[in-house]
Amino acid sequence: MHLALKKVFRPRWSNQIHNEWISAVLRTRPDLQESQLQRTRLLMDAHVIGCLVKGYEKYIPTINLPDPKDRHVVAVAIQSSAEIIVTFNLKDFPLDELAKFQICALHPDAFLLDLLNKNPFNFLEAVIQQQKLLKRPPINKKDFINFLAKSGLINTANKLIEIDW
Repeated sequence: MHLALKKVFRPRWSNQIHNEWISAVLRTRPDLQESQLQRTRLLMDAHVIGCLVKGYEKYIPTINLPDPKDRHVVAVAIQSSAEIIVTFNLKDFPLDELAKFQICALHPDAFLLDLLNKNPFNFLEAVIQQQKLLKRPPINKKDFINFLAKSGLINTANKLIEIDW
C-alpha cells in the first residue's frame, strides 16, 4: 500500500479480489477479526484513487485458465487496462493466454525489484515507512529484510541489503 501511496505503481482490484485476500488472511491469521480486515479494505479503497474495478464480469467467459476461479483476476486486468498481474501463482496464468489481452503475469519479487530499480527513492521511502509502522512487535531493518526474503521476495531483499538506508 505504501508503494501505491507513493505512486510507485497503480494497483487495481475488485470486491471479489478483496474477498479472496481477506479469506486467505483469516485462514492463516486466526488472531485477526474479519472486521479489522474489512476496515483495511475500506481504507485501501479510500486512499488509492481509482483502484476498485467494476464491470469486469463481461470478460470472464472469454478467458481460458487452468483454474477457472482465477478468470476474474484477468478480467479485472482487462477492464482496468492493466499490463501486469502480480502473483506467486504463475502456473495458473499462462503466458499464451494472457498475451491475447496484452497482459503478463509477474512474480511479486520480479515486480518489486523492477519498481525498486525504476524508482529507488520513492520505493525506499515507502519501505522505510512500512517498516517503521510495524510496532507489535517493532521490527528493525535487518529483520524486516529477512521477513521479505522468507516471504519469497529474495531478490528484492538482497537488493535492499545492498542499499544503505
